[in-house]
Amino acid sequence: MGISLYLARNLPKLVGSNIKNNMAEAFTPIGIKDWNSLFYVVHTGGAAILDQIQENLGLKEDKLRASRHVLSNYGNVGSPCVLFILDEVRKKSLEEGKTTTGDGLEWGVLFGFGPGEKTTTKKRYFHLTEEILKENPSMCKYGAPSLDARQEMVVPEVPKLGKEAALKAIQEWGQPVSKITHLVFCTSSGVDMPGADYQLTKLLGLNPSVNRYMIYKQNSYAGGTALRIAKDLAENNAGARVLVVCSEIVAMFFHGPSENHLDILKSQALFADGAAAVIVGANLDTLTEHPLFELVWASQAIVPNTEGASVGYLREMGVTFHLSETLPYVIGSNIENSMATAFSSISGGISDWNSLFYVVHPGLGTILDQIQENLGLKEDKLKASWHVLSEYGNMLGPSVLFVLDEMRKKSKEEGKKTTGDGLEWGVLFGFGSGLTVETVVLHSIPIITPPCGSATS
Repeated sequence: MGISLYLARNLPKLVGSNIKNNMAEAFTPIGIKDWNSLFYVVHTGGAAILDQIQENLGLKEDKLRASRHVLSNYGNVGSPCVLFILDEVRKKSLEEGKTTTGDGLEWGVLFGFGPGEKTTTKKRYFHLTEEILKENPSMCKYGAPSLDARQEMVVPEVPKLGKEAALKAIQEWGQPVSKITHLVFCTSSGVDMPGADYQLTKLLGLNPSVNRYMIYKQNSYAGGTALRIAKDLAENNAGARVLVVCSEIVAMFFHGPSENHLDILKSQALFADGAAAVIVGANLDTLTEHPLFELVWASQAIVPNTEGASVGYLREMGVTFHLSETLPYVIGSNIENSMATAFSSISGGISDWNSLFYVVHPGLGTILDQIQENLGLKEDKLKASWHVLSEYGNMLGPSVLFVLDEMRKKSKEEGKKTTGDGLEWGVLFGFGSGLTVETVVLHSIPIITPPCGSATS
């Protein structure tokens, strides 16, 4: 039947909402900010795309005339389009007596658009090495039975990685491990009995009577789930101190390529190893404990009719994970309902979404784009999530805790008044299979700067 090509209805808006970022990245080194001072060679994907570019860049009516001319006279001829437009620009410039080949202007830009998605991830961390893969060739062949090899690898290492994160959290907390009353451990990497919660209890030397809660296979929303459960435990058990640990080694998700299963490449381009830990409590000892955020309200919800948007299957070959192309748009179209539900519980109500700070699971760049667009957020509102996606990738459950940590660190570094980018209220979002959404309303804590000359510990 040849090639089938499908275009999403929101493609023009998607191109339009990203065009400013592309322009800024291209022209900031040159020092150009006036988009009307340029000439344009823009692929003729469709009139709606050209309209969105013109609107989002604030271009004058004639700026895209070469593109509209080619679209009108030749249609969308694929990759040759931009060369047709380039030729049209230089011909018209000559015919109209312009001083340059670029409509009389010095600088211009050429844009082509097509299938694909940049992950925006620069770095990721993995337990897997070339040596490990050479020793386990079945992991490199799509469909080959390799579950035993993967289990033997991740089951002992997941709690060890979790231990490293837990020790950092405990050290910053500054209290002995004997004060930890509850443990919430989440992972989508490997399953065993007794579980990773049991192994971590031994590794940390926790009290044998510690109350343990093990969360398996909740993938990217697990960080939010763990915080919600920890909040309930802390509020309903006097004196409770809950250690939350999320640890992932994504060797279970790694597979060799397959021409018949190209959709798995997206998750493999995103997923990475990581671990994070926090301690949650209520009725703090203000002399010895110094909170970072307050968990005010938490809820989990399933988005109706979205079961296939994000799915994973445990097989003899490991875990196969599939992300629907519609996933970012499903999240984007439902995000305002989640916000309205969450903040209607706050006294006085909050409806200005730009008055909040955001701790959003960095699952995909397009998910962050859709959230920003649908909530009308300013450019820097999701900077903590973008930073984690760029520097660590999608670590599933730990990711949102990495974003929380980035938020409070940057707030302090930049001299903000609170741990939430200087703002009072914020929200944490986790998204995962179901489609399941975890929402946590956060209240920031004032950052106290010691007076000049005073000593700190």
